[in-house]
Amino acid sequence: MKRNVSCIKNKNVLVCVLLAVALIAALAFTACDQDSNPDNDPVQGGNQTNSGGNQTDPGGNQTDPSGTPTDPGGNQTDPSGTPTDPGGTPTLTGITAVYNSMEPVFRNTPLDDLKTGLTVTAAYSNGTNQTVTDYALSGTLAVGTSTITVTYESKTTTFNVTVEVDPEVVAIDNLYLYLGGKTVNTPNTPYRIAINGITDANAGTAFGPGGIRDKILQYRYNEDDPSYARYVYIDLSGNDITALPASAFSALNNLIGIKLPNSITSIGGSAFSNCGSLTSITIPDSVSSIGTMAFDGCTSLASVTIPHNVTSIGTLAFYGCSSLASVTILDGVLSLGNAAFQRCTSLTSVTIPDSVTTIGRNAFNNCTSLTSVTFNGNIPVESGPSSNLTGFSSIAFGTEWDLYSKYFAVSGGGAGTYTRPDTTSSTWTKRP
Repeated sequence: MKRNVSCIKNKNVLVCVLLAVALIAALAFTACDQDSNPDNDPVQGGNQTNSGGNQTDPGGNQTDPSGTPTDPGGNQTDPSGTPTDPGGTPTLTGITAVYNSMEPVFRNTPLDDLKTGLTVTAAYSNGTNQTVTDYALSGTLAVGTSTITVTYESKTTTFNVTVEVDPEVVAIDNLYLYLGGKTVNTPNTPYRIAINGITDANAGTAFGPGGIRDKILQYRYNEDDPSYARYVYIDLSGNDITALPASAFSALNNLIGIKLPNSITSIGGSAFSNCGSLTSITIPDSVSSIGTMAFDGCTSLASVTIPHNVTSIGTLAFYGCSSLASVTILDGVLSLGNAAFQRCTSLTSVTIPDSVTTIGRNAFNNCTSLTSVTFNGNIPVESGPSSNLTGFSSIAFGTEWDLYSKYFAVSGGGAGTYTRPDTTSSTWTKRP
């Protein structure tokens, strides 16, 4: 019996010795294999590296220590190999610029004025696009076609703009004789007139009876033929005036366009009412108020931007502007007056900025093409007498009661975009 026990013990020792020898052999084999693999090809359970000692993924792509793909310089890339920043944010891959403006451009037009009609879009490595505004313009304007360069961050692109012959400088007293020597023209080829020498002190005379408007009108209606007209574009930018008086250009329906000085702070009531041929106007950033019926009946006006310094848009300010398809109201505007955009029948969408605290009665009534309204903020419910209403009028959008009720719904209302499926529907829905 003792002999058998001794035999078993001897066998166990032998097994242990054999296992130890096998382990030593395995370690030696591994060391030998690494010495014979100078390119550091992947081994089971290990990370692949390239000839420079940089870690790569199983496909041979260089990665950082966390396994994120990088380019040969160590910069992180997305799965397609496009560089991203260290945080993984998509990088800018290019920009495009589209210029579309009806405003005339002259040699002395500031390049920044072109931004009004310019849309710059940035493209990113993840396939997304974004409209940007903090870009720079460079180039020289010369009569004919000029190429302007757009720079945004590290990317550039160009667009072309047509530069017209500079307006002829005409004294107010000579307007009658000047236009009298001109032949009849068309809205597409208006006479460009620059009028200087106007100040706040003489503005009443310049824009009053017998002034600019009346002198131009004398050569608008002095023939029996109703098609007879001399169309004009007026440049007032060379004048230092702070207010455009009421009715300054009222019913001057051969006025195609106008350039206002950057000193203007207010546009008086009916300043451009019933200017039926007025197609475009740039309201300077300096303007803080737009008077009652200022652009009432401007049936050819296609677009307008309300600057951020404007605190109030007067009653009926853009009433009946039937061609007005685009209205941009910048953040900073506080009040939209009663019927401010009533009967703007071409308007399909509008965004109300967060700054707006009052939308007057019928502000957007009879905007029959309107199918999308975005509220960027929360406007209080209407309060106060009808003569001095504040807040969101219950009839701001006319008979579109559903839009009003959805906005003030206890659950799910407030800021957001509200749409209706078509112009015949009276049911509005807030987008998720």
